[in-house]
Amino acid sequence: MHKLLVERRNPTRHDLDTLNRIALPTSGLSAEQLYQAQCEAFDVERLTNPFYREYAQRFRAVQERIKQDNADITAFADPTRLHTFTQRLFGRLMFLYFLQKKGALNKNLQFIKSWYEGSLQREENFYRSVLEPLFFETLNLSRPEAQSRFGRVP
Repeated sequence: MHKLLVERRNPTRHDLDTLNRIALPTSGLSAEQLYQAQCEAFDVERLTNPFYREYAQRFRAVQERIKQDNADITAFADPTRLHTFTQRLFGRLMFLYFLQKKGALNKNLQFIKSWYEGSLQREENFYRSVLEPLFFETLNLSRPEAQSRFGRVP
């Protein structure tokens, strides 16, 4: 049995892609054909291959942008260190996304987007003004102290 839990007000790209794949014309298809089409729509490999291709493209683009915007930081001239920094950044962003999806970021399901847009409006560097304090101050504290401008961290 396949199940897709979609939050109507905030569907993920994965949700939308899966829904588009299972939206089939029902006329002329047998029950077996419909079942097979739905199994294919939920096929993990079919879902993960495009994700990883796009992930790799974005990873390279972000690496290049980090290098370009931080030419004065010698560590980013070293491809290995640049790769490691970008890999950690992506891992941290995915962790943030997981927390956001679970409602653990002040119950704000648009946390990342709203804080990113806010930093743009304030003409601040998103990494320095939001991500650094969040990862190295707020999320780095023991539980009783984990309160910051981002809200209470459970």
